[in-house]
Amino acid sequence: MASARSRQASDAAHDDTVLEVIQVPCESHAACLELRENGHGVATLCLEADMLEVFLDLEAAYRQQGLGDSAIMAFRQLSQS
Repeated sequence: MASARSRQASDAAHDDTVLEVIQVPCESHAACLELRENGHGVATLCLEADMLEVFLDLEAAYRQQGLGDSAIMAFRQLSQS
């Protein structure tokens, strides 16, 4: 899970914007992930174990494609579904 704890990438639209996905404490789900922009939370995803596995698989697939913002892309894809 270390790869999902913190990933940073520059947003293509704003070179000075830092986006990251971090794991935040939660009691009712397997994991809660927060998308942060310049250190401020902008969205949260709370996932059960099966969806956490989907997130990790998506993140790994994006990373294997050489995408540096793989955790951000996986977060956005799951938050849209």
